[in-house]
Amino acid sequence: ISTKIFKYKSDINALGNSRKHIIEGTLNSLKRLQLDYVDIIFSHSFDYETPVEEVVRAFNWLIENNKALYWGTSEWPADRIQEAFAICDRF
Repeated sequence: ISTKIFKYKSDINALGNSRKHIIEGTLNSLKRLQLDYVDIIFSHSFDYETPVEEVVRAFNWLIENNKALYWGTSEWPADRIQEAFAICDRF
């Protein structure tokens, strides 16, 4: 089972890939799905306003807290995926 986080324009607290949006969005999704965790969560679109390290650390928090087994991307530029990979490699 998978779910995704993406930019949602009508609520300022649900914008982009901030740590707050990633974690709260995932918890809300789990509640709607009536699940404790998902197999994979996707960061749907890239957010140029949030540092990649913040995004990586937020998804890592979800994995460490058993809310997701894996995370991935769907519409990220290749150079940003490489940047995220380099950050993940430091963990």
